[in-house]
Amino acid sequence: KLPLVPRDELLAVTTYTFDIAWLELLLPLVRGATTVLLDHASAVDPVRLAAAIDAGETRLMQATPSHWRMLVDSGWRGAEQLVIVCGGERMDTGLSEDLLARGSAVWNLYGPTEATIWSSAWRVRAPGEGTSEPIGAPLANSRLYVSDMVDANVPARPGVAAELCIGGVALARGYRSNPARTAERFVPDPWGRPGARMYRTGDVVAYSREAGIRFLRRRDDQIKLHGHRIELAEITGVW
Repeated sequence: KLPLVPRDELLAVTTYTFDIAWLELLLPLVRGATTVLLDHASAVDPVRLAAAIDAGETRLMQATPSHWRMLVDSGWRGAEQLVIVCGGERMDTGLSEDLLARGSAVWNLYGPTEATIWSSAWRVRAPGEGTSEPIGAPLANSRLYVSDMVDANVPARPGVAAELCIGGVALARGYRSNPARTAERFVPDPWGRPGARMYRTGDVVAYSREAGIRFLRRRDDQIKLHGHRIELAEITGVW
């Protein structure tokens, strides 16, 4: 569970729209706190963004790793009271080390849009081993399955590259006007209740008892740019 700071002390800055905006907009409001909306120019300018964080004594901010890296590289020194929430891309251990020195807490979150915002969370207390931080344990009413790359109904062995599947109540119904893709990605959940489904994320991960679940790569050519998914085939025209 993410520890919520006292409602009378929480001030959050949101810099993005899309599905994540629901969390960024509503989390502070349901806690009786304040959400600060920045214009695009301020959100992408590290100097102006840092000034906005400092001016409001911000208590919580969520952004992609590339956005946090932009702030760090600009010379931003952080804020003692700031809870740093990071998601949308892989969190490298070099970044986590920099962020730990710039806030009161650092969280790495994971979840595709198809599973409605976040599916798992990991509090980073020290830079992890290897190149990236774990994605953590599933949030309430969500389930994470590390499945065989060929047969999603078969659990993968620890340490083996596998596909991450997500089950639970937060799954979307599917892709609008695309039943074939829906059937490919939203498949029956063999470990859930009758009729339950799970989402095949296409993310390749590995599990170990020591490190938990770590993101390795994609199964396809999809890339992430500032937290946005880009299908290279849409650019090249070759599917």
